[in-house]
Amino acid sequence: MIFTADSSVLVIFCKRPKVGVGKQRIATELGTHAALALSELLLQAALADAAEWIGQVVIAPASAADTDWAAQQLPDALVIAQQGRNLGERINHVDGVLRHMGAEQLVIIGTDAPGLNARALAEAARALGKTDTVFVPAQDGGVTLLGARKPWPDLSALPWETGRLSAALSDSCDAAGLSATWLPPSEAVGTKIDRDVDHYADLLALTSYLKCDPRPTRKALLAWAESQPIISVVIPVRRDHVALRALLNQLGSELTDRDELIVVDAEQMAECKQVCDYFGARYLSVASTRGTRMNIGARASSGGVLWFVHADATVSIGAADSIRRQILAGARAGYFAFRFKGERTWIKTILEAAINLRTLFGTPYGDQALFFTRTAFEDAGGFADSSLFEEVALIKRIRRRGGFVRLPEQVEVSPRRWEQDGWLARTLQNRLLAIGFALGIPARWLAQKYRGAHPGPTSTTSLANDKQA
Repeated sequence: MIFTADSSVLVIFCKRPKVGVGKQRIATELGTHAALALSELLLQAALADAAEWIGQVVIAPASAADTDWAAQQLPDALVIAQQGRNLGERINHVDGVLRHMGAEQLVIIGTDAPGLNARALAEAARALGKTDTVFVPAQDGGVTLLGARKPWPDLSALPWETGRLSAALSDSCDAAGLSATWLPPSEAVGTKIDRDVDHYADLLALTSYLKCDPRPTRKALLAWAESQPIISVVIPVRRDHVALRALLNQLGSELTDRDELIVVDAEQMAECKQVCDYFGARYLSVASTRGTRMNIGARASSGGVLWFVHADATVSIGAADSIRRQILAGARAGYFAFRFKGERTWIKTILEAAINLRTLFGTPYGDQALFFTRTAFEDAGGFADSSLFEEVALIKRIRRRGGFVRLPEQVEVSPRRWEQDGWLARTLQNRLLAIGFALGIPARWLAQKYRGAHPGPTSTTSLANDKQA
């Protein structure tokens, strides 16, 4: 094949979608089959843009073994397999082959930037008429597009797949005497979107753009993104606005824009509502038991997954992603491992081990951040109308139906009551409460006796914490 000097060549670097190949960070978040489905959708989106390209298209599969597969993806596309240990070496190889064939202006894209479109590609090609190299920066410090009208310098030592890539590419071009143009994302794609889809949250950040894109491949991506589990976090509170602020601040980095936060207050505290307003959480106020408040929060929510977190809890980093993975794998409900907050001591370690062993066969309590699919929660009848042991019957019903899992990530709970009452005394009283409930003593009566033994304000979370051990 002979290329004309004034034509630009579009090169698509891609991997053949397979289970366990590509999108491994999303595979970790959502599972391997979800990552495979997303890889196929992203590839089709890139191919749809390539079909509108005026000029030669080259498909560069990651393996020579996939040459025949690549040849079937787009009629009239040229196939040149990648070679090299890293992306820099692979770009240098494909670039060298094409320039040996007479190609001069090369625009290179991957398959993980659906915010790009045919207009962006054409803009990059036009820019190469005035500059040696062109780039579209990515939000994570990489690039979503790179092009050159002269051979690339050695790219093998660049920090690929890091946030330093953009700066390193710029320095490399400067050192080689190549002029560079960085197209603003808004100019390149007509929107502020500039994301590689490396994580599920990256795709969710693109949904507002995808909703405005009429192309079938983008509609399919949007449908896939919106089919993944949405988490509704329900947080019961009573005089917990200080702890609530810390929890909502933490959950802000755990949840996506499609998830929701619902706080149900027992006392209609202005401070609590102010915290909710600040963090964008929906605020409800109902003077009732904790069990009823959590049921009300569940009914007010819209997500397919219900996650009940107490205000004084601290959840592990990645807890929400772990819930999504378990739900996609077929779990119907579950809970997190138990850990005390604060400095490590031998008594904490022993009690944590005992609690985590007990919950494998017994009942994990609400301070272990219980989660349910909405269907499982509603079918099992929700929580009991109580502020003590309100979850026991629900969990027993869920467990009998299967799909109840313990996640290895931890939720930390306050040891305040243990430290106040004494670790052994508190643990003994907890067991007596549990035995009394198992023998049929009403939870309301047990809660009244507990409050009588502990006069003064009691938070909605402390009763739950006190059931443990």
